[in-house]
Amino acid sequence: MQKSIYNEIHVKGTPEQRGKAYAENLGKVLPEFFQNNVLEYFLKKGLSREQMSQYAMSCKPSLEKHVPGLLAEIESTAKYSGLGLEDMLISICHEELYHRRSAR
Repeated sequence: MQKSIYNEIHVKGTPEQRGKAYAENLGKVLPEFFQNNVLEYFLKKGLSREQMSQYAMSCKPSLEKHVPGLLAEIESTAKYSGLGLEDMLISICHEELYHRRSAR
């Protein structure tokens, strides 16, 4: 059995506290994942940064309406990781971007 490079993280508290805990525990992993596994991949596939941003930010109203606590946690993670909300949402929506792109 291969050892996982990922650690299990347990967080609790308010959405702000959980987001901060994720950012503190994941350190540089979030920005590196975004840069290496999301941004570079989609740029190579011909999707512009603007297109990624527009799609990701178009998801925000649904998050606000249906899962405001989750959005608050995402905002906090973005804030404390230094990634920024837009990039955090692009990272979270990367599967949707992939399948949306594949459907064309």
